[in-house]
This record gives sequence, C-alpha cells and structure tokens, in this order.
Amino acid sequence: MIGGAVLDSAFLAEPDFEYKDEYIDFYEEWLASGESIVPWVDSRGPSDFEGMLQFLRQNEKGEGIPEDWVPSSTYWFVTENKRVIGAVNIRHRLNEKLLQSGGHIGYGVRPAERQKGYASLLLSLALEKAKELGITKALVACDDWNAVSEKTILKYSGVPVANFREEDGNIVKRFWIATCSIRKSFMHVRQKKRGGSHLFLPQIIQRFGRTPDTRVRRSLPADVAAYPSRLMAANSR
Repeated sequence: MIGGAVLDSAFLAEPDFEYKDEYIDFYEEWLASGESIVPWVDSRGPSDFEGMLQFLRQNEKGEGIPEDWVPSSTYWFVTENKRVIGAVNIRHRLNEKLLQSGGHIGYGVRPAERQKGYASLLLSLALEKAKELGITKALVACDDWNAVSEKTILKYSGVPVANFREEDGNIVKRFWIATCSIRKSFMHVRQKKRGGSHLFLPQIIQRFGRTPDTRVRRSLPADVAAYPSRLMAANSR
C-alpha cells in the first residue's frame, strides 16, 4: 500500500510527447517482465513514437481501423512527477468479440507498481471516463485465475454474468458496472491515517449510510440475473 497523497496525485493523461521518456521506461519494463502488455494497444511499441501517437488518435476517432474493431480511447496513468505507472483502453461500444471477452475497459499497471492500490484507482478513473463517453453500463472482464483483478472489479459493484470460454480453454469472467454509481464522493474519499490508508466500498458505506447497489440493480442489462445476495453481503460488512 502506498501513501494517500501519492494515490491522489495520479491521473489519466492523453498520450503525448511530454511523457515520451517515462512511457518508454514503462514499455521496456513490461517487455523485461515477459508478460503480455495490458492494454493491448500499448504493445505496438514506441520506436516510432509519433506513429504510435497517431495510431492511438485514429483509434479514438475510428479512422482507418479494421472492420472488426471499434473506436477506443487510450489514456496513460501518470503520477505528479510524470511517471507512467499504467494505462487504460476504453472501447466506445461493444462488438461480439468484446462482449464475449474484452469488455469496455482494458487496463494494466506496470509490474513494479502493483499491490500498491493503483489498480483500484485506475479502474475508478476509467469508469468515470466511460461515463463521460456515454457508456451507462460498462463491461469489465478478467481471466478466471486473476483473483486480484476480480476483487478490484467487485469493489466497484461489478455484477457477474456467465463466464466465457475462449478457444484455448481460458475462462473469462465478465462483470457489468453501472457507471451512474461511480461518483467521486464514493471513490476518492481518503481516510487520513498514518501510512495513508484509504476508505474503500465497505467503509464508505458505513460513512454515507447507504450503498449505490440499488441504482446499479435498476440500470443493469436485461440478461443479468438477480443481483447475488453474496455481493450485497460483502459490500455491507
């Protein structure tokens, strides 16, 4: 866990030359880790930095993209000192493939900055951006084995739908999050204790005396089953 001041200074930035050196460092760390870069758009590589930026701008406008793609916005997750610690790609709409496994939001935190609270903040900021794009219900997915990502999604009242099995046998868990419930008053409250601990959903419910789940349930897609009581219980502990 990291100090609240550091978390509060992190923000989403549009890809720009201003962050070139830090982005290259971010990219090279991913490569050295041997992991697949998340989100996928960052795997293009920064050797032609201007070309990469143009690629991202075209994706956002939906210009010159393949027929089976959808427009998407990419943001870099940056600290006050311009260190790029993560990235997010927000798809403006879903096609069949994204509905099955990709979802609206793909996000990732560089290996050296994990387990510090960044992923939770990154997802909350991404959901705010999705709401600004007119996405009222965001589909967020994670692999079955990724318990950490699943926990982060559930923190924001992610409601599970049927899993999807990919051709290679990988199981993808899918969750709908109603962006109307994503408000700064719920996501950015910090409890100023020694060490900079934070208030997340259970503690926020105690402070505000209610949960956003009622609004979430009313605005979910028709194919979502009744909201699981176990999630309600988990959110009210």
